[in-house]
Amino acid sequence: MPRTAADAPLYVPFEGPVATLYAELVERARADVTLLPGSTGSLALRERPGSGAYWYRRYYNAPGSPQAEDFVCRQDDRETLVAMQHRIAAAERAQDQVRKLRHLGLQVADKAAARVLVELYNRGFFNAGLVIVGPLAFMSWLNGLGVAARACRTLDIDLARRHKLKVAAPSSFLEAMQATRLGFFAIQGRQAGVAATSVKRPGREGLRVDILTTGAALGGVVPVAELDWNAQTIPHFDYLLAAPRPIAVLAGGHCIPANAPAPERLAWPGTSFTRARAARPTLQRRKRTCCRRPRCWPCWWSATTCGWRPPPLHCQSRCSPPPANACRRGGPVLGGAPPPGAPWRRGWGRPPRRGAPPPR
Repeated sequence: MPRTAADAPLYVPFEGPVATLYAELVERARADVTLLPGSTGSLALRERPGSGAYWYRRYYNAPGSPQAEDFVCRQDDRETLVAMQHRIAAAERAQDQVRKLRHLGLQVADKAAARVLVELYNRGFFNAGLVIVGPLAFMSWLNGLGVAARACRTLDIDLARRHKLKVAAPSSFLEAMQATRLGFFAIQGRQAGVAATSVKRPGREGLRVDILTTGAALGGVVPVAELDWNAQTIPHFDYLLAAPRPIAVLAGGHCIPANAPAPERLAWPGTSFTRARAARPTLQRRKRTCCRRPRCWPCWWSATTCGWRPPPLHCQSRCSPPPANACRRGGPVLGGAPPPGAPWRRGWGRPPRRGAPPPR
């Protein structure tokens, strides 16, 4: 009988030196009261006519974002300047260690997620009891337990709270997200009058941050007074948040102390949510199976001319009927996909290349 190659293991434990390097990084991160947001940056002296010179820290919040500046101190405040220099040097060492750990196989989130988590940590939300759930919690526990797995990537940050957060004074969650300077905006509910429970960056691949809590109905909205925000309810979510544990999240060039559910409790809610999604299709799933609006076939390649795009091949019969005179160029408007087996754009020939002038 021919010998078959053994399947590669799904999880592989790290070697001792890798776990030691990670433990040292986490220990130093927990000793810091606040973390420097964004890149490590540099110090710059700026002269102001009539008021003297001041030191500023220049850095970038995320790739593609404009350069930001934070005031540090006056030119003659030597003690504050030296303290900031030490913090920048410590941030550079941490960034170098995170880069090494990423090459060694640890799970590291992107820089946009790092900017959000650093802002939440500096405002004391994690010390007040805010818990990270979802993919980031899974990635953090893989690092904390010393297990190597395939690299994960997520565009969502799921935050949860079971009880009222122990904050000294109410703090606005939306203001905290806008303080990251990443362009977050509130996402309104699907129904009119439903309060927002999520914020998102612009773009299709923009990062999204959700606030979750336990509740009797799936998808309900409850106010969170201490955050001046709202949370989406999930049934039996209190089981997941019963005994959160301290954890560290590697993101960008940072190591952020946070809270995550116990690892033995993460599997059961995931199975329950998967079954709930299967019984109740989401809007994203409906978009994958229906184009949701009519398209103009002859003008599909020139969206800037007529504003329509081609119907996808997986479009179902649930598409809305085409409106009258939908295309400004006078072409026929079709509301569904072509019949099974029919050639694409039957009767219209080969579509012109993208950016070509419209046919006369």
